Amino acid sequence: MDMEDDRTFRLEVDFSDMDEMINTIMHEMVHVKQYLRKELVQKDNIWIWKNVAFGKYAMDYRKRPWEIEAYFKEEQLIKSFKEEYI
Repeated sequence: MDMEDDRTFRLEVDFSDMDEMINTIMHEMVHVKQYLRKELVQKDNIWIWKNVAFGKYAMDYRKRPWEIEAYFKEEQLIKSFKEEYI
């Protein structure tokens, strides 16, 4: 996902696998929420999560607090989406 400005985001998704597409969209929408609410701010190679600064590569990807939240909420969103639309 690319953030073009404070309110515009661009997401490229591979449509070859429906489940993977849904998972990716739900995960990235959590990041959109984080950016819009200013919970996550990116400045150069610094990520600021709820007013705590992290170097971009200071910790493993899956241990980053914003990714932990995104993976957790992704599962909830996928379940709700599938119950409603699939």
